[in-house]
Amino acid sequence: MNKIKCSICEKNNNVLRHKITNINDTFKLYLCKNCNHLFVHPIPKKDILENYYKNLFSLPPNQEIKVKNKIKYIMNSIDFDLNKKRILEIGYGGGFLINEFIKNNYYIEGIDICNKNKKLEQLGIKLYEGEITNKNFKPIKKYDIIIMLDVVEHIADLNSYFRKINLILKKNGYLIITTPNLNSLNYSLLGKFWNWLSPPGHLNYFSKKSINILFKNNNFDLTTFKTWKGDEDKSIVTMIFKLPFTICLYYLKFFLLIFFKKKIKLINNNSRKLDYKKVNYFNDNYGFFEKFLYNSKNGPEMFVVGKKLK
Repeated sequence: MNKIKCSICEKNNNVLRHKITNINDTFKLYLCKNCNHLFVHPIPKKDILENYYKNLFSLPPNQEIKVKNKIKYIMNSIDFDLNKKRILEIGYGGGFLINEFIKNNYYIEGIDICNKNKKLEQLGIKLYEGEITNKNFKPIKKYDIIIMLDVVEHIADLNSYFRKINLILKKNGYLIITTPNLNSLNYSLLGKFWNWLSPPGHLNYFSKKSINILFKNNNFDLTTFKTWKGDEDKSIVTMIFKLPFTICLYYLKFFLLIFFKKKIKLINNNSRKLDYKKVNYFNDNYGFFEKFLYNSKNGPEMFVVGKKLK
């Protein structure tokens, strides 16, 4: 009997959908038949995650362009005022969103697992280091709005994380999230070779149903759900044509691990940088063919807003 519980609905009605191998480990991804949530099980050990974020994870060179596009999209999508609100960004990274919010005279603080951004601190921005679940994270006041751009898919214990969000967010406060969309056309066509299926960085892959259940279980009403192009800087048409090459490269790397582990690690470490060398394609809009392929539900990335009920 399958005793593996879904990380969202906690049902054990799930099936092994993918096995994905990177430099050092193989990860199993299970699909919950109850809520259509894809998740990594077992959760990688702490040393594996620390090694990944220290040695393998890197922000692409066009991260600032991507975040500014996200900000523009967010500003056009939300229907509530950001003025005179206490805002927290979880996982502020390079601080691009914080910088943009400062320009608009919004009050914002940030927390990240990496070292504090000295440039932001010099501007007088309140920054925290670590996770919001850490005992020493105790903001002076609760927040009106919490923003998580491409963060929720990295979280190992979603329920504990959302319990803490409930504690630091005011009643009727808003939680804004962007994350890859499991119901996307990209995942449907590319499967395990979709570039956003990338454990151990991404541990959870949400559908509209699973994100809605996560919100309901944690005292949030899903007020906005949209999908859009998001971080996908390549045409879906191009990715489909390149799929045979992508598959061959995946298995070639797997086969050569034993003999060229250090070199393959270097290739993997730089792969995201190589993918993002050409940034001209990245903009708010879909390409010509994509306009006919995508609809409001099957874009690569979802944008969701939840309102805290009590």
